[in-house]
Amino acid sequence: MQSFPQDPENRVLAADARSSSDFFADDAVLSHLFRTRISADGQAWMQPRWSELGRELAGRMDALSLTADRQGPVLRPRNLYGESLDALDFHPAYQELLGIAVRSGMFQVKWEPALRARFSGEGHRLGFSAGLLYAMGEAGLYCPLCMTDGVARIVDRFATPEDRERLLPHIYTQNPADLYTGAMFLTEKSGGSDVGANRVRAVQAGDRAAGVGAAGVGAGGAAGVGAAGVGAGGAATAGSAGTLYQLYGEKWFCSNANAELALALARTDPAIAGTRGLSIFLLEQQGPDGKPNPRQVLRLKEKLGVRSMASAELMLTGTWGRRLGEEGQGFAIMTEMINLSRLYNAVTAVALVRRALREAWFFLRHRKTFGKPALEHALVRERLERLAAGWLGELQLCWRAIEALDAADAGNAHEAALVRLLTPMVKRSSAEFSVYAIRECMELMGGIGYIEDGVMPKLLRDANVLPIWEGAGNIMLLDMLRALQKAAPAQGWRSVWQQLLASADAPEAWQMKADALLTQLEGLFDLEREQAEYRSRALLEALTELTQAALVLRSRDAENAAWVDPAVAWYHRRITGTSGSAPLTIEETESLLGFFG
Repeated sequence: MQSFPQDPENRVLAADARSSSDFFADDAVLSHLFRTRISADGQAWMQPRWSELGRELAGRMDALSLTADRQGPVLRPRNLYGESLDALDFHPAYQELLGIAVRSGMFQVKWEPALRARFSGEGHRLGFSAGLLYAMGEAGLYCPLCMTDGVARIVDRFATPEDRERLLPHIYTQNPADLYTGAMFLTEKSGGSDVGANRVRAVQAGDRAAGVGAAGVGAGGAAGVGAAGVGAGGAATAGSAGTLYQLYGEKWFCSNANAELALALARTDPAIAGTRGLSIFLLEQQGPDGKPNPRQVLRLKEKLGVRSMASAELMLTGTWGRRLGEEGQGFAIMTEMINLSRLYNAVTAVALVRRALREAWFFLRHRKTFGKPALEHALVRERLERLAAGWLGELQLCWRAIEALDAADAGNAHEAALVRLLTPMVKRSSAEFSVYAIRECMELMGGIGYIEDGVMPKLLRDANVLPIWEGAGNIMLLDMLRALQKAAPAQGWRSVWQQLLASADAPEAWQMKADALLTQLEGLFDLEREQAEYRSRALLEALTELTQAALVLRSRDAENAAWVDPAVAWYHRRITGTSGSAPLTIEETESLLGFFG
């Protein structure tokens, strides 16, 4: 067979293309954000962890993430002798990714007592700074990490001192083998997002004499209660007096089904309908007698994305749980965790888009099309402009919500009101933007962006869950409406936006837009509920965009003007309905993207 010499020009990328060795060190935008919005002491503690994450992101995390995604958890329901195991086995790559998360300090800095005191007032910022980097490389596992932080928050606020001292060290541990991950088991077939329709029952341990059959589990369930032995085991459990229950029924979507700690909502009195009848219970892997806590894994969910972690359908078969708070307070307590999870959702969205932008930028920078570098094409730069500017708005809105949560946890009532509005606002907008932006980046890369050898398909699959998890977009719009209505929309919220726009030195057109939007939103509350909901979407979306623009503008300084100014110009055209006169230059486009190298 005749051989031919290799053609040195037959390449996808230019011969001098070199990828980054540190995704944090060469990211001007994130480096500047952390440097200007985190204390000097916080930066000093986090810097080596940011650097390690940056190197891991540019190094082995892609291989680990793709492996864990392709070789997801496996359910072993029984052993050789037919005995129930309900065990979940994970590829070693998953455990490696978990170790990277633990070493990042994302939990240690928030929950280790000395660090918690040292960084009081910025714990969320420090934890989310690590999470923002981590999720660029692995969004699947970031969901269990989200719920771990959420369970820690609930345990810290509502568990007994004994249980806090016993459990929280397993959250802030620096040893991955000692980590207790968390989960929340809310969803049931009967309700989905309508948690008030839940049917799972909780029977207090002392109520066995009344018969567990009333819970709808029949004789098998009753036998299970007796076999578990409440007696001395329940009494011996710290802080369990009067709070130990057994749960019966099916949970439909349990992410991180293998969690050592899970929070579950259940109904203690079937006569009390809706969320008022729900209480919250802490489930551990062992029951009060030291035996495995009974439950059955019905099946693992086959998901479009985030395949590395286990989502399952669970049957609670007399599963032991310790009630947190009073009966009927379950939904109110769970909202603490849900709101935190919504911020995690937004951080994940921002992280995934940042990674997609990096992939597209690197490809376009080193790819020639139609005789010239791809970045020299005006339409390529126009698309990168709207993606990078939109991402910067999502980043600033997300970070402002995180700052508000830090302040709210420190007792600031004004910031607590902002949390109630900004959290659903950024959850909805960032989730929707992530799906759009990643798809756009994939298209910019052409066919190679569609190939599973790279990260782009996984980013797109993982992002598609973000508009759904922790409340779909419609739920977020309704939560925004409620937040606006509860805090005097005409006076309270108008002054908030006036102060924001004034602090940003925003154009007068932006102030006029804000006044008009708030007037229209105020008018919604005079309408019937259905009419108000129907008309709310466009107004709330416009308010979100205006808020992003103002936050981007307010962040401007001499150092970040290179990316803030073109982003502000893009937002100004959106707000005023005008069009640009000329595309950004290659240098301006790359400055807006903010990557070095």
